[in-house]
Amino acid sequence: MPTPTPTSKPTTDPAREAAIEALLAFVARVREAVLVTVETARQGSVTFRLPPLATAGDGNLTEVERDILAVLEAHGQRLTKDQLKAKLLEAGHDWSDSAIEHSLAALTGSKGRPVNKRDARGRDYGLASWG
Repeated sequence: MPTPTPTSKPTTDPAREAAIEALLAFVARVREAVLVTVETARQGSVTFRLPPLATAGDGNLTEVERDILAVLEAHGQRLTKDQLKAKLLEAGHDWSDSAIEHSLAALTGSKGRPVNKRDARGRDYGLASWG
């Protein structure tokens, strides 16, 4: 599923910019899955399903889980477990390997799947919204 990047092609149309900002603000507040359909007269339409996303501010997450999500959100791309551990240390979070591994298991399992693995071997982790 393609990842929408509405700000990747800047526009000089203030009405269009305002509509994009309103859409992004709405989606940021919604805690459930969202379907967004973009339709044009010439190119047809595409629908994106944005899954429910736990964020670093969720109250039902542990401190380690919030730190992991914050690092992934700040970094903006998938990380291997070792890269994630290094980024956590850079951010001042010295969690044990066990705490990180347990938190990744929880985040990829029962907590709304805010984090996913790229392949069956689990080589890297990213936010579920990244696909």
